[in-house]
Amino acid sequence: EEQDTVDELKICLDTLPSKWRGIISSKYLDEKESDQICNDFDITPSNLWVIMHRAKLLLRDCLQTKWK
Repeated sequence: EEQDTVDELKICLDTLPSKWRGIISSKYLDEKESDQICNDFDITPSNLWVIMHRAKLLLRDCLQTKWK
């Protein structure tokens, strides 16, 4: 069951815009610090927060749809 969850999460991650996917992966999979992510993607800290927030909402909606 855990592998199914991981597979669904990967599918949902693939639905994100590529920049957002890179940012989410950097933060949660690579465990990079926010300032490093901002430097890597040439964005401001406030833009990072907005992208992370919107990406989380899309991931939540995607996962909820998959689990219905």
